[in-house]
Amino acid sequence: MKSGISSLRRRMVLARTHIVLDRLGEQFCIEWHVARVDRKPLPEWRTFTRRTYAAGIMVPNLFPLINYLDSCREKDEDPAPYKLRMMMAPWTSPNI
Repeated sequence: MKSGISSLRRRMVLARTHIVLDRLGEQFCIEWHVARVDRKPLPEWRTFTRRTYAAGIMVPNLFPLINYLDSCREKDEDPAPYKLRMMMAPWTSPNI
């Protein structure tokens, strides 16, 4: 029974990562947009990563995410939720 549950968990990691990062990304992008429109400080990348770690999603490299959010900040535009997911977990791409 335990091995069956472990096997199911391993098979569902990709789907769970995709769903959780999309949900957290949408929430973060809404916060970013509201802060930008209200001319308040934009949320930091650490806010997003803390939420993902709290949800049990661990990623090996945060530099693409940091660079993407810095680029959005410089261009004064909102980040896209799917791009946040792709920056943190490129293996969740539907093109793979």
